[in-house]
Amino acid sequence: MNELCVVGAVVGVVSLLLPLFGITGIIGLACSIGGVCQTSRNSQRGSALGVIGIVLSVLSLVYVVFLVAQASSLAS
Repeated sequence: MNELCVVGAVVGVVSLLLPLFGITGIIGLACSIGGVCQTSRNSQRGSALGVIGIVLSVLSLVYVVFLVAQASSLAS
């Protein structure tokens, strides 16, 4: 099992619960992409967790962008 894929999936879940201005989403996305690349190169298991991490991280980043857009529309 690839460790980066596992870390990416865990950070992806954490990024949904605790967005932290998108930082956790970016970290989860980077770990997940790196893990998926490693699994394809080294024929390791865990690429499904990497894909899950990518999806969750992207959803978290979309949520942060939505919150920033809402905040800016309320401010004006």
